[in-house]
Amino acid sequence: MKSFIAILLFACATSLCSAQSLAIAERAPKLKILKTLNIGKQEFIYMGFIHSSSQPCASSTPQIVQAISKIENISPILFTREGSEQCEKWLKELSVNKAQTHFLAHSIFKKYEVEYAPFGIILDHKRRVVWLGNPQILTKAKIEKIINKWSLQK
Repeated sequence: MKSFIAILLFACATSLCSAQSLAIAERAPKLKILKTLNIGKQEFIYMGFIHSSSQPCASSTPQIVQAISKIENISPILFTREGSEQCEKWLKELSVNKAQTHFLAHSIFKKYEVEYAPFGIILDHKRRVVWLGNPQILTKAKIEKIINKWSLQK
């Protein structure tokens, strides 16, 4: 009987402590930072999770930010677990605007279950996940295709 109660308590505790899984077309967790950065009014948001020591981040981040800047209805926001002093020089070298970067974003990494960088998520204006995965495959054409396909399905 004691072992049954222990198992039941363990099952309840693990189910309460589990993080929200992201899935296409499902709502993502709320983020107050989107209102602070005035990005919430865009139809789509690209959330990029980066780290300055990652070579894949160094190669893909400028490409993605540049591609998104050419698309009308999407804004990028980058998240890093690093402090601004660690990351600002790196972002400047990559020609990425630090104003669109949120530093020390440990809680956001955890909330969105991001375990590696680079990682990207595209959300629509209702916080629904449109795309998620490794952003190294994204180009301007692919981002536009994802957005257009999603817009047609609404």
